Amino acid sequence: MKTPALFLLTILSVLLSCSRIKEEPAVTEKELMAHVEYLASDSLKGRQAGTPEDIIAARYIADEFRKAGVKWYTNDGLQAFEIVKSVEVSKNSTLEFTFTDFLGVPGKDFAPAPFSSNDSLFAEVIFCGYGFQIDQEDLKWNDYAGLETKGKWVMVLRGNPQPDMPSSLYDSYSNDRDKAMVARDNGAGGIIFVSGPLFDPYDELMSVKSMESSVSIPAIHISREVADRILGNSGKSVSAIEKNINDKLKPISFNTGIKIKGSAEIIPKKATTYNVIGYIEGSDPGKKDQWIILGAHYDHIGMGGQGSTTRMPDTVAVHYGADDN
Repeated sequence: MKTPALFLLTILSVLLSCSRIKEEPAVTEKELMAHVEYLASDSLKGRQAGTPEDIIAARYIADEFRKAGVKWYTNDGLQAFEIVKSVEVSKNSTLEFTFTDFLGVPGKDFAPAPFSSNDSLFAEVIFCGYGFQIDQEDLKWNDYAGLETKGKWVMVLRGNPQPDMPSSLYDSYSNDRDKAMVARDNGAGGIIFVSGPLFDPYDELMSVKSMESSVSIPAIHISREVADRILGNSGKSVSAIEKNINDKLKPISFNTGIKIKGSAEIIPKKATTYNVIGYIEGSDPGKKDQWIILGAHYDHIGMGGQGSTTRMPDTVAVHYGADDN
């Protein structure tokens, strides 16, 4: 049977299966191990995208494609593109209260969330509990009910009202970025996060190292002390609200009547990485405009450490990633 053209995109699995396409159709264990041992070797240091070892791995795969009879799609088989390697908080990130001369200190009083947009907002703060809007058969909870949040700052607690219950129904709705998207979908102009003492007794501010995609509104994490200043006119505190909601499992939302001005700006630091692209011509002239596209990845998380997806962020060592594809 004639086949359409076959297009190979950044794919280690196809590299292994076609490494002897010209000479011998069978793939041997020895060939498989040779590729795996090289790509997962200490010398390539975990193949983190944007590192010198990343380009070495890419060129190795491109060369093996060529040896196997796979045609390069570009002059060298590589397609360069930029990725965000890390981000840092700009000095233009600010937090001001309109009712006092308070000017927040970045890293102490507040920090932009890693998924924040680079934007500013001067508006009233609306407290919206845990920031939930859940309408499921087994769980209903709406912190936005009866409130006008369009163009306003929405302040929400981090976590969920059952912090000590691993199988809590609220777990699926507790992610900070998900809460920011719910706020955005309710018309909020920005979102402010605060950690109650039951969620985080140390009140540590978010790190921007996690590099999450923007939610298109400014997102700021403030300390409990700063949050209590905003809530002061309401006669409430973060710790009291958190305990009340957790005990009763009922939403608490209200207008604070306080306006603040906040600006978030995150500066991305970029690096270049590569797709490895090759193709095998099909034999049917009538199917030249058809493609079978296969894709995989050859990169991994490098040496791990803080900000990576390793399960041991305090350990800096080669993360081999030999079982991904």
